[in-house]
Amino acid sequence: MKIYEIRNKNLIYAYLFFDFNTKNYYIEINEDNECQPIFFKLFLNNNKKILNNYWTNRFISERIIPYERQNIGNILKENNISYYSEILMYVKSMGKSSMDDSFLKEIKEDDLNKNIKKRRKHLIIDFMLLKNKMIVFFKNNKTKIINIEENSNIPFLSSFGEEIIFDNNYRLDYEYVYSHGKKSDLTYNDLINYMKLNLYNSHDIEEEYNISRQYVNKINQRLIKIKNNIYLKNDIMLNKNN
Repeated sequence: MKIYEIRNKNLIYAYLFFDFNTKNYYIEINEDNECQPIFFKLFLNNNKKILNNYWTNRFISERIIPYERQNIGNILKENNISYYSEILMYVKSMGKSSMDDSFLKEIKEDDLNKNIKKRRKHLIIDFMLLKNKMIVFFKNNKTKIINIEENSNIPFLSSFGEEIIFDNNYRLDYEYVYSHGKKSDLTYNDLINYMKLNLYNSHDIEEEYNISRQYVNKINQRLIKIKNNIYLKNDIMLNKNN
């Protein structure tokens, strides 16, 4: 992962996080700097400090050569870029634009603003989806339970852990979940240990209970199937002699 300051000569406006392998990226605004470009100020005015991939791309698109440029093929070739990519164009130019005097400066994670460092301890490592709720596990070993919209799409976690994505119109960034979620004493290790102790496949059942696969198939209709060939240990216990 590469980290860049988005800055001018004197002020750091924000930080760009970019994974060269996955081409995923997002921006965290430096709220300590009161003098911000209007694009970032609009987010801060709504108490938003994180620009997800979509909004980061909107910011970048205003600052690079557009795809429609007549000689774009030659420009890409001169910059050793094999295909048009907003983020690659932005990084290759080090964020310089005719719009203002800002630019990119590559830094290490240790060089991040102290508030950003503190905030990033709230990055999400995983979540468990329940009906209209989610149990969310954070990098700092905290856990929060948060309500979600009914009939939401099945969500997934972004590669950085900065947001949970349902669709483009419904995303929950880590700071929102951390500040709005209800505290839970359940830990991520609790979840992992529960799965190790309580989720069995057919092979586990055969070995521990000396039950044949044929018998598992026979009682299959009475079992709660977590996923294909995955069962709850206690469910097996309750049904194996019935």
